[in-house]
Amino acid sequence: KREFNRIPENLPIQYAIIPALNTKNLESYEKARMENISEGGMLFESTELIPIGSVLQIEIRPSGAEVLKVTGKVVRLEEFENEKKFEIGVMFTHHDENETRTIIRYIQRLNEKS
Repeated sequence: KREFNRIPENLPIQYAIIPALNTKNLESYEKARMENISEGGMLFESTELIPIGSVLQIEIRPSGAEVLKVTGKVVRLEEFENEKKFEIGVMFTHHDENETRTIIRYIQRLNEKS
């Protein structure tokens, strides 16, 4: 059972894989589409297979709001047969209080909208 409710939210995001040994050099950002989000994580659709365990820097771009930058770890990977598309489940790994607060505020705004 999930700890947090997931809110459907279809938004463009971009992500970069953080290399295991060196957090300075992110690989280039790839575009993707968020499907839902909660305080604990998110689900997005990608054309790239991202291995489970990969750590990502993710930028969420809500309309009319600041860009949210979050860090998360890939915990689920599902391939759509014949579609060259993947559903990627990410668990947020908050490294600082700011990141946590920003996500909570964002979720509250989504809850008010719905």
